[in-house]
Amino acid sequence: MARKKVDSEPVLRDWTAVDAALRDLKECQYALTELGVELDRRIDGLKDDYNKNAQPLQNRIKRLEGDVKEYVDAHRAELDGKSRTLVFGKVGYRASSKLMLAPAKVTEAIAALKALGRKELVKTTETLDREALKKEPPALLESIGAYIRTRDEFYYDISGEQPEVQ
Repeated sequence: MARKKVDSEPVLRDWTAVDAALRDLKECQYALTELGVELDRRIDGLKDDYNKNAQPLQNRIKRLEGDVKEYVDAHRAELDGKSRTLVFGKVGYRASSKLMLAPAKVTEAIAALKALGRKELVKTTETLDREALKKEPPALLESIGAYIRTRDEFYYDISGEQPEVQ
């Protein structure tokens, strides 16, 4: 069975109705803005409550971590290898490493690695510059399988003073 296009009349009948709809849009956006402000106020209040209640616990955690580290440092010889398993957890030491390179030396390091033929150690990200490609001739775009689609897209602009919320 073939599809049939259903033609329907627009809901708005004239320009006065369109203007009234724009006014309603503006009022809705204003109301959403007010709701957003109220939401931000509530979130800030909850964050303040959290910080007030969490601060003593965070301080206790830091103090307990320091106490545990101090004890383990003093009794390192009693560890089974590098760690010791207890009833409520495990304490010990593990090797960690971090590459140290001054930010000013990064470009020199990249150049040296490239000169040594070690390009696999240098990250490079390749992406299309879509804005620049839009300005290129259609023949070039066609050769790479691209094209520019131009459409008239609907927009509306609500201008004027703030409406009164009812």
